[in-house]
Parts: sequence; structure tokens; C-alpha cells
Amino acid sequence: MVPAGSIPTLGTTHGVFWRRMLLIAKVPKVMSQENGKSVEASPLTLLTDSDNIEVGSDDRPSIPSLSARNVIEDSSIDSLKNGITDMPVTETSAENMDAANVSVVPKSSTSGSGQDVSRENHLSAEIKQEKDSEYQQLNGTQKVENNCDKSETCVEETESISSHLAASVQEIEECSSNLDEAKNDEWMDILGNGQLKKKVLNQGRENSRPTQGSLVTVKVQSFLENGICFQDNTETFILGDGDTLSAIDLTVALMNFGEKAEVTSSSRFAYGKHGREPDIPADADVHFTLELLDVQPGPDVDKLPTIERLAYGEKKRERGNELFGRKDFSGAINSYSKAIKFVDAGGGGLDGEASVLQQMLDCKLKCYNNMAASQLKIGAIEAAMRSLHEVLGVQPDNIKALYRLGKVYSSKGQTEQAVAILKKALKLDPESKLLHRELSWLTKQQQREAETEKSLYKRMMGDISVTAKKPNKKQGGGVLKWTLLAGGAIAAAASVLFAYYKYGH
Repeated sequence: MVPAGSIPTLGTTHGVFWRRMLLIAKVPKVMSQENGKSVEASPLTLLTDSDNIEVGSDDRPSIPSLSARNVIEDSSIDSLKNGITDMPVTETSAENMDAANVSVVPKSSTSGSGQDVSRENHLSAEIKQEKDSEYQQLNGTQKVENNCDKSETCVEETESISSHLAASVQEIEECSSNLDEAKNDEWMDILGNGQLKKKVLNQGRENSRPTQGSLVTVKVQSFLENGICFQDNTETFILGDGDTLSAIDLTVALMNFGEKAEVTSSSRFAYGKHGREPDIPADADVHFTLELLDVQPGPDVDKLPTIERLAYGEKKRERGNELFGRKDFSGAINSYSKAIKFVDAGGGGLDGEASVLQQMLDCKLKCYNNMAASQLKIGAIEAAMRSLHEVLGVQPDNIKALYRLGKVYSSKGQTEQAVAILKKALKLDPESKLLHRELSWLTKQQQREAETEKSLYKRMMGDISVTAKKPNKKQGGGVLKWTLLAGGAIAAAASVLFAYYKYGH
């Protein structure tokens, strides 16, 4: 038998069963039939033979079947409902429990005392408490399951959000990539007239554009419109000095260090309307691929060694000759002027070997001489004369300078001075066909001018002579005098007009 007030620890379900059994045991005066007599029995004897409750060695019965539990619960609850609570109970030994014929005999009683009601209410409260406990356990289990379901739902939602977030990040990256590609696909119209455009192929370092006068190194590939590559090399030049094509010079000023760009240029900013024989035709548009490899501060002329100044001067002089050959006379003048700044001693102060100093002087005179030729081509007569005087002041017998000075005087209408200078040059170089041709043309020009002057003077003086031969007899000698004075004034005016016609063109 189970000791009163103790509950076996057989798990939650078993514990509930035994608690209910104890509650039933509290119900008194349950009647049983034994040997044909009604005796008081313990509520434990309400089990039927089919329930087969056995007592183990530890005096605790084995777990009853589900049907036995239902019989006990139903019978106890029905007894409570019918008011069968005040019945005498007799204990039955464990050995006679299997053979007992258990029956419930209601006791006829009309007492209905308040003690029975109190016991019923107490038992109902305890049963309700047990039911509430079971409900709370079941509710707790359901809450745990619900929490688990919610946790799983939260995990799924989190994974879904993470998936959407990853997709959004990927879309942003793709948009950014597309934006960069679109930006790279854009052409920059450098001059605003469509004749010089630039497209970035590879972005360089931001905010690293070279400034005017920087020494830059650029990889250059040049193509004609038919795709033929006629240049693939590396150029180093001073930005803005005109040491390279205008298309390259203007574009590199808008490139960052490390940038690679594609450039399209009209012939105006490339090789011009004359092209470059034999590989570049006239008026040829050119495509370039440029990469800015290096940017260094520009050279400080005053701090450069003499030999480096000579190298820069010669390079710019050669650039001027190239431009002159392409009939870009303004560009040639610019290059010669830049070269002179490097090789001009500026009042002395240059150190170095005598041969290097002499080379610098020769370079300077060549630049002045060639610059005068370019200035003559664009009609800058006075500037050309100043340049030639720089040469002749050091080399008075420089034949090229004398020849060009003769052309300067000829352009100014001073034919006699021009002929005199060319005759001097011809004495220095009698075999020069150029001097002979120029001198011959000037001599003929001089003769034409003399004949024109003589004819004009003759017409004027002829009119005066006719007037002088027909004096009026009625007039005195004063009339002839005034006539001669008027003729002289007319002749002077004619001379002035002729001089204007001769030298004013």
C-alpha cells in the first residue's frame, strides 16, 4: 500500500494518477460486498478484476491500465455528484484486493449535514486545482511549441531579409558598375566644337592632373581612320610648350596620372591640311590612345646645367623646324621662342666647356634666323627685322640672314636697300641660285619702278612745259614766274604720290 500523503515519483502522468487516488481515498464510507455482507472498504477496492493492480515488493502497486483509471475517475466523480460521501469504509488487505467483489452501495441518509457539503467542495476544489495544473502544463507546452514556431518563423524571416538585402547590395553594385561603365563611355568634347574629343578607358588617380609647365611622359599610339598605326612610342615633353601635337598637348592637360584615354582629333589639331609625307595624307583625322605614365615638376631653366639647357633648346628648335615644314608658322615661332629661353646666356653666367657654349650660341642664332623666316611668312615684318638683327649682330656675314633681311626690305618697298644687301650675300655665296633668283627679281622690280617714276614725272613736267611755251603777251614777266612756281609744286606733289605708291604697299 502507498503510505498516506505520499505520491510516487513515476513521472507527470503517473504522479497525477496517484494524486487522484489519494483524493479518492479521502472519500469515506464506501461500501463493498464481501462474503455476502456489506462492509466498509477503501476506495482502492473500487478497481475491477480486469484492472489487475498488483503490489510489488516495494508495497507500491503497478501502473494501472487506462481503462482502470477511467473507471476510478468516473466512479469518484459520480459519487461526488450523487452525494455519496458519508459512507463507512473498511480496509481490505492487499492479498484480498484481486478477489474482492467491489460495489458501491449508496447510503440512505437524510442527514445531509454541512460536513458532507464541505468535503464535496474541498474535493471539487482540489480536482479543479489538478485540472488547472494539467491545463497550465499543457498550455506551457503549447507556448513553448508556439515560441519554437515563432523562433523558426523569425529565423526564416531573417534569412529572407538577408537574402533580399544581399540581392539589393548586388543590384547596387551592378548599378554602380553600370554607372562607371556609362561614365567611361562618355566622350568629353574638349573644345566644344567636336574637333577634339576624349574618352576615358582606365581611370587614373583622382586629382592628379599635371599643370602647365610640368614634365610629362606619355605613351602614344597614333592611328589613321583606316586603322593603320603610324606611331607607337613614348614621349617626354613639357606640357604647354608646344613640344607635341596640339591634340596630345590639350588632352594630357585633362588627364590624371595613370589614366588611359582614347582621343579623336580633326586634322587641325594633328598634322594639318598639309599632312606629313610620306605616311600622313593632307587633312587626315587622327585617333590616339594615350596613357599618362609620369608627371614631374617642369625644369627650372636658371638651375639647369649647361648641357641640359642645350638639350632642351635643340629639342625645341627641331620641333620648330618640323612645324615650319608643315607650314604651321605660328607654332614654329612659339617653339623657336621657347628654345631661345634655354640657350640664351642672358648676359653671361653660363659655365661649361667652350664647345658646349659655342653650340648653345649656334642654336640661339639658328632659332632667331628660322623664326625670322616664319615671321616673314605671316607678314610680321618688323618682328622679322628684329630677329635678323640679332643674328647679324653676331654673324654679319650670315648668308641666310642677309637673304632674309633683303626680303624684309623688299617687303617694305625699299628695293634699293634690298638689292644692296642681296649683292653682298651673293659675293659671299656666288653659287647660290636662290640669291641669284631673288636678286634678278629685285633688279627687274627696281627697273619697273624707275620707269614708272620717270613716266609719271614726265607727264607732269610735260604739261608744265606746254603751258610755259604759250605765254600771254599782255601779261608781264610776273605771269611766267608764277607759272613756273605752280609747276614745281605740282612736280613735288607728284613725287610724294609716287613715293606713297612705291613704299606704301
